[in-house]
Amino acid sequence: MVPSPTSPNHPCFPQCLDWIIKHQHSDGSWGLDHFQPFLVKDYLSSTLACVIALERWKVGQEQVRRGLNFIGSNYSSILDEHLQSPIGFDIVFPGMIEYAINIGLDVPIEHHEIGNMLGRRNAELLR
Repeated sequence: MVPSPTSPNHPCFPQCLDWIIKHQHSDGSWGLDHFQPFLVKDYLSSTLACVIALERWKVGQEQVRRGLNFIGSNYSSILDEHLQSPIGFDIVFPGMIEYAINIGLDVPIEHHEIGNMLGRRNAELLR
């Protein structure tokens, strides 16, 4: 999401956006080539990061829509403590959700669930 030093309204690395657009999976996610259900939290993080990058530069609106659908369809996995979580997931993922909302994305997660997620993140940060 780094802006160009000569033109702040354009990305410094547009080829990265091209890569993101070309490497979305058919289910709307980004991540490993072969879906591993126990790594869904990793897919959720990767997908949200890609959606945010595309939205930041206003490209790939179809990919953004499909990515948000993947996030909405798999939201219940965020709360599943039996699934593997990437290190820092409970801090990073809610922060990305908050950022996504702040840039105007309509994140398909109920507002009270977002509040719960942010509350857990804040409690973790206070530990």
